[in-house]
Amino acid sequence: MLRNFLFKRPDWFKHEGYWRLTQVLKLGPTFAFLAVSAFCLAASFYEAGSGGKSAIAAFGFAVAWFVGAVAYVIAMHWLIRLIFWITEGFKDGSKAAR
Repeated sequence: MLRNFLFKRPDWFKHEGYWRLTQVLKLGPTFAFLAVSAFCLAASFYEAGSGGKSAIAAFGFAVAWFVGAVAYVIAMHWLIRLIFWITEGFKDGSKAAR
Protein backbone atom coordinates (compact mmCIF):
# COMPACT_ATOMS: atom_id res chain seq x y z
CA MET A 1 0.00 0.00 0.00
CA LEU A 2 2.78 2.45 0.88
CA ARG A 3 4.68 1.53 -2.27
CA ASN A 4 1.61 2.24 -4.41
CA PHE A 5 1.10 5.57 -2.61
CA LEU A 6 4.67 6.64 -3.32
CA PHE A 7 5.39 5.30 -6.79
CA LYS A 8 2.24 4.35 -8.73
CA ARG A 9 0.82 7.00 -11.02
CA PRO A 10 -2.88 7.47 -10.22
CA ASP A 11 -5.50 7.34 -12.96
CA TRP A 12 -6.39 11.00 -12.53
CA PHE A 13 -2.80 12.04 -13.35
CA LYS A 14 -2.69 11.52 -17.09
CA HIS A 15 0.64 13.05 -18.18
CA GLU A 16 3.63 10.75 -17.49
CA GLY A 17 6.30 13.47 -17.78
CA TYR A 18 4.66 15.72 -15.23
CA TRP A 19 4.16 12.72 -12.96
CA ARG A 20 7.90 12.04 -12.99
CA LEU A 21 8.61 15.68 -12.23
CA THR A 22 6.25 15.62 -9.28
CA GLN A 23 7.89 12.42 -8.04
CA VAL A 24 11.24 14.22 -7.99
CA LEU A 25 9.71 17.17 -6.14
CA LYS A 26 7.94 14.86 -3.70
CA LEU A 27 10.62 12.25 -3.00
CA GLY A 28 13.84 14.24 -3.45
CA PRO A 29 13.49 16.47 -0.38
CA THR A 30 12.01 13.54 1.55
CA PHE A 31 15.19 11.55 1.14
CA ALA A 32 17.20 14.60 2.24
CA PHE A 33 15.03 14.88 5.38
CA LEU A 34 15.53 11.18 6.07
CA ALA A 35 19.30 11.54 5.63
CA VAL A 36 19.41 14.35 8.19
CA SER A 37 17.26 12.22 10.48
CA ALA A 38 19.68 9.29 10.16
CA PHE A 39 22.62 11.62 10.86
CA CYS A 40 20.92 12.95 14.00
CA LEU A 41 20.11 9.40 15.12
CA ALA A 42 23.74 8.37 14.66
CA ALA A 43 24.83 11.47 16.57
CA SER A 44 22.48 10.60 19.41
CA PHE A 45 23.93 7.08 19.64
CA TYR A 46 27.44 8.53 19.60
CA GLU A 47 26.57 11.04 22.32
CA ALA A 48 24.92 8.35 24.44
CA GLY A 49 27.94 6.07 24.04
CA SER A 50 30.44 8.78 24.96
CA GLY A 51 28.41 9.96 27.94
CA GLY A 52 27.36 13.27 26.41
CA LYS A 53 24.41 15.16 27.79
CA SER A 54 22.97 16.12 24.42
CA ALA A 55 21.96 12.58 23.36
CA ILE A 56 18.30 13.23 24.12
CA ALA A 57 18.33 16.45 22.10
CA ALA A 58 19.95 14.72 19.13
CA PHE A 59 17.37 11.92 19.32
CA GLY A 60 14.62 14.56 19.44
CA PHE A 61 16.05 16.17 16.30
CA ALA A 62 16.09 12.75 14.58
CA VAL A 63 12.45 12.17 15.41
CA ALA A 64 11.52 15.70 14.34
CA TRP A 65 13.26 15.33 10.95
CA PHE A 66 11.58 11.96 10.41
CA VAL A 67 8.14 13.36 11.21
CA GLY A 68 8.92 16.28 8.92
CA ALA A 69 9.74 13.88 6.08
CA VAL A 70 6.46 12.04 6.52
CA ALA A 71 4.51 15.28 6.72
CA TYR A 72 6.26 16.61 3.60
CA VAL A 73 5.35 13.53 1.53
CA ILE A 74 1.71 13.68 2.57
CA ALA A 75 1.45 17.45 2.12
CA MET A 76 3.06 17.34 -1.34
CA HIS A 77 0.75 14.52 -2.41
CA TRP A 78 -2.35 16.52 -1.52
CA LEU A 79 -0.90 19.77 -2.91
CA ILE A 80 -0.21 18.08 -6.26
CA ARG A 81 -3.72 16.68 -6.25
CA LEU A 82 -5.16 20.14 -5.47
CA ILE A 83 -3.15 21.79 -8.25
CA PHE A 84 -4.28 19.13 -10.73
CA TRP A 85 -7.91 19.57 -9.65
CA ILE A 86 -7.68 23.35 -10.11
CA THR A 87 -6.03 23.14 -13.54
CA GLU A 88 -8.58 20.58 -14.73
CA GLY A 89 -11.37 22.94 -13.72
CA PHE A 90 -10.04 25.70 -16.00
CA LYS A 91 -9.65 23.54 -19.11
CA ASP A 92 -12.15 24.01 -21.94
CA GLY A 93 -14.72 21.27 -22.24
CA SER A 94 -14.10 19.75 -18.81
CA LYS A 95 -16.95 18.48 -16.71
CA ALA A 96 -16.24 21.05 -13.99
CA ALA A 97 -16.45 24.00 -16.43
CA ARG A 98 -20.01 23.21 -17.57
